[in-house]
Amino acid sequence: EPFACPDPGPVPAFADWSLTGEAPTTGFSTLATSGEYPVYLGSTLSGVWVLPTAGAQDWTVGNSAPTTHTTGDLVVVPDNPLQMYRSAGGRVARTDDGAVSWRQLPFGERGTGSALDGNTYGIAVPRDEPATVYAILDTGVFGVSHDLGETWEARGRIDVVGPDPTRLDYFGRIRIMPGETGSEPILLHDGSFIWRSTDEGSTWEAVAENTGNPDAL
Repeated sequence: EPFACPDPGPVPAFADWSLTGEAPTTGFSTLATSGEYPVYLGSTLSGVWVLPTAGAQDWTVGNSAPTTHTTGDLVVVPDNPLQMYRSAGGRVARTDDGAVSWRQLPFGERGTGSALDGNTYGIAVPRDEPATVYAILDTGVFGVSHDLGETWEARGRIDVVGPDPTRLDYFGRIRIMPGETGSEPILLHDGSFIWRSTDEGSTWEAVAENTGNPDAL
């Protein structure tokens, strides 16, 4: 179940957190916010849930979020708390009205034979470029959109075959580090390495071995 803390300062001890309203009973996979309310909760098989205000007692489920797939990633656009991207079932969808309605975007469409054919893992939006979206496929292809996900370009591809073939290779969430606009270092991880790019995903280098297999960066 989700917890909330009334103090917006430094993260307190877990004992200071309290349960916040009713949440999906099927479990949840990811939490997202722009830094202000609403707060969004990506669930397993019950869509996206919304906590609209700090004083709200219950989470409400978005009306049109697909519920047949687990939410893989959920990213709120900086400075627009009602606009958000969701990966689920291998596809990317966008909402412009706070999870009331969703529209599938042309990324992760399987069976097309294009470079963007695959299952979507992580998504990210640069803080200073709200119209730009990054996404990574299970094929290792990194996609970039500069028009809110309406059109996509396949950039560099990460070799998903690690040095140890017995290890599971998968891509986690994308993280954008502070830097100059257009050249912020991008980090992501798979089952073997932590990868870094400084040219919007065109080229990648393995900067550390992912021995701990973290769930997030």
